[in-house]
Order: sequence, then C-alpha cells, then structure tokens
Amino acid sequence: MLQTVDNLRKYTLHATDGLIGSIKDCYFDDEHWTVRYLVVHTGAWLMGRDVLISPIAARGINEEEKSVVVDLTKEKVERSPGIDTAEPISRRQEREYFQYYGWPYYWGGPGVWGWGGVPAPIVPMPQPAADRELSQEGSEVDVHLRSALEIHGYHIQANDQEIGHVEDFVLDNATWTVTDLLIDTRNWWPGKKVMIPHALVKSVSWIERMITVDLSSEQIQQAPEFEVGAGLDARYQRDVRKYYEGMLAAAAH
Repeated sequence: MLQTVDNLRKYTLHATDGLIGSIKDCYFDDEHWTVRYLVVHTGAWLMGRDVLISPIAARGINEEEKSVVVDLTKEKVERSPGIDTAEPISRRQEREYFQYYGWPYYWGGPGVWGWGGVPAPIVPMPQPAADRELSQEGSEVDVHLRSALEIHGYHIQANDQEIGHVEDFVLDNATWTVTDLLIDTRNWWPGKKVMIPHALVKSVSWIERMITVDLSSEQIQQAPEFEVGAGLDARYQRDVRKYYEGMLAAAAH
C-alpha cells in the first residue's frame, strides 16, 4: 500500500501500552531512498521530547484511526538513547540505538534493510569486515540521512528546464521505501501536481536545493495528474506506472 509522508504526519504512534505521540517527520537515506526513522513528538508525556522510532518496530497501520502501532512499550521508548533531531545523526548514535533495541543494522548488507527487503527484528547476519572496521570509528556523521520536511520545496530540474518543486513523497508501507516524488508544477500555467518515480532521479544538490530528473519538461507535463481529492487510488497508481514504463526501462539501460 502507498501513502504520502504528508498524510503519515497526520498519524499518531502507539506503543503496546498506550500513546507515544504524533508523527512529525521522517528521516530517509538518500542511497536507498528508504525511511529509516519516524520522528515522533511525545508532547507532555516526555516533556516535549522528540524520539526516533524505526519502521522495524511497526506492526500495523490503522487507516481509519490514523495510527501506527509499534511493538514497543512506553518504558522502552522512554529509556531509549537520546538523539538530538536538530543535529546530524552519527553512525555511533545509530549503532547505540539499534543495539539498545536489539535490532539488526540496516546498513552493511545487500538489501534495503541490510540482509532483507523489509524491516524486521530478525537475527542479523555476521557483519562484513568493512562494517566491523566501521563500528570502531566512533562518531562519524551519516550524511545520507535526510529529513523529508527539509526537502519539501526543493526545485525540480528537468533535462531542458527547471519545472516545479517537491510537494511530498510517496511511501510503500511494506518496505518503507520512497517510490515516488509528488511534484507541484507551478512553473506552468495553470500547473498541476504529478508523481515522478524516484528511479528517474539523476542527482540531488543539497547545497542548491535542487533535484534533477531524467525527464523532459514535456514528459512531466503529460504525466497523469494527481488529484488531491482522489489521492493514491489503485486506478491512478496503474496510470502512473503505465505512463512511466518505457522511461523507466530506458533509464535502467
């Protein structure tokens, strides 16, 4: 099932024994385009502290109640290592976090979740030598983690001209990967919102706040329009996949 990050930010997050807080942001890595952490605002419960929750803990999403249930207790979350979400997250902090919860690292393996394709609290495979060496380095910053809120508004550069900006991201709830970028093509009149598969992203300039895609402005203009009222219904998803099928095949070669 697909949903947008903006929609996910309307959800609350629940432990096995009560409410943890509300989802305010997502951190994804720009190598696999996969959400690694939900940033959860705990409100009065932990005096406004934000906590990071890995999708590994997610056990279900209730669309009607707009909630995510995680297989954790509130006490476990309360005692989790503190991470300042206003600062870059170091690999040391991530290792401490995963060791605290007893989960396998998501890095160091061939899959988007380490040794698997979906987030799961499985027993990890032996760490490669390179990762064992990495684990001794200490406090290096993982520059690949990005805030979805931070990238909101980044400009989109087509092959022939700049066109629109990032409005949102589309996630696969099973793998927590970013499947598409939702683009507002306001540079046109009257303009519209369209989806662009992340596989067509050529590069990202964090300094210039620019994402370059392997598409022409005309190809983007002709893409199926995303209608806010209809959302990500099955028909729209099929139309999008069919439209980009040839372009994705060409990009793969």
